[in-house]
Amino acid sequence: MFISSFGMTDIGRKRRHNEDSFLIDDENKIFIVCDGMGGANAGEVASQMAVKIIGQRMRENIEAIRELSSQNTFDAKQKIKTIIADAVSEASLKIFELASKEEGKRGMGTTLVMLIICGENAYVSNVGDSRAYLVRDNQVYQVTEDHTLVQEQLKRGLITPEEAKNVPYGNVITRAVGVMESVIVDTTHIELMAGDIFLLCTDGLHGYTEDKDILGFVGYSSLEEMANNAIAYANQKGGKDNITAIFVRVSTELRTEVPASDKIKLLKSVSLFKYCSYQEIMKVLSVATMENFDKDEVILIENEPGEEFYIILSGEVQVTANGKVIARLGVGKHFGEMSLIDMAPRSASVVTTAPSRLIKIKRKDFISLIKEDTHLGIKLLWSFLQDLSDRLRITNIELIKHMSE
Repeated sequence: MFISSFGMTDIGRKRRHNEDSFLIDDENKIFIVCDGMGGANAGEVASQMAVKIIGQRMRENIEAIRELSSQNTFDAKQKIKTIIADAVSEASLKIFELASKEEGKRGMGTTLVMLIICGENAYVSNVGDSRAYLVRDNQVYQVTEDHTLVQEQLKRGLITPEEAKNVPYGNVITRAVGVMESVIVDTTHIELMAGDIFLLCTDGLHGYTEDKDILGFVGYSSLEEMANNAIAYANQKGGKDNITAIFVRVSTELRTEVPASDKIKLLKSVSLFKYCSYQEIMKVLSVATMENFDKDEVILIENEPGEEFYIILSGEVQVTANGKVIARLGVGKHFGEMSLIDMAPRSASVVTTAPSRLIKIKRKDFISLIKEDTHLGIKLLWSFLQDLSDRLRITNIELIKHMSE
């Protein structure tokens, strides 16, 4: 896999100082953008400290991160998130301590967006309103979620997307590195695909852009042209803030058993995930693992406890209950979903009838996901309720039919 990158920063047309900072470490595949705040040169100090401290801690832990990433388990991914969270908290504490000692730096802080690439996996972390975008298959996906007052109101349905564009407090952030002794950082795992392009940027750029503009930037052949045109575009639109952008491209085929695109397509076809956005499907995929089974291999045993939900990626399984075959399931079908809600004994046995590859989601990992993202959790639980309602309705119809015979 070959990763290429290019980044640049610009003071813009309104500011006297550039308080943005960024890091490109191609060797370790670490990319960071920070947007400082605090008046005078305090914002510049905060962003530089964050880039330096977090970058250094990531370099020191990069081998551990790579080892964990290669395991590709939910627990390993959580450990990577902990390493990142510890580094960001260390930076927050040191910035806060300096601000407490020096009068002119009181209240300084910085946003953060960071991309770490390990093999076929990417980890995107953010605090504040600096963003990461993923351009894949000519579509633009905002990977990060802004920590702003506006975003909180949007999530709660208090304002519409159109109203959000014109609110007077649009730049008020609810999280920043250094404003407090510690800070919560959001980290998202993404399974990479060949041709993926990431854009990390401050609000000096994304405050002016829509998806079509980002597609225009990545339409240039070189990453340097992408960055130059992005900066020029923001300045042309007014350049009201400092502007920083890093473009990162995944250029070669990845050694994956199953492309991420196939897994995402399959998950989107499952009724449980029908209300999920592309970004949310990627989050679900981050808690899933792949498992291969030979022909005639037992997956589930009737009346035994279980906590796994399976989706068939290839192959076929046979479902039996009380010694009778009740179903044969092929590609795209799923089973065991009730174990995500309770840990009751299995109602049927499942055995493969051909070599099969399945996507597996464990209950504890599923619970962790919906605790971490309550908005996604509501969507998934609502889908569960609808599925259960449909099943109950069908059962009632069959019972009435049976009683009338």
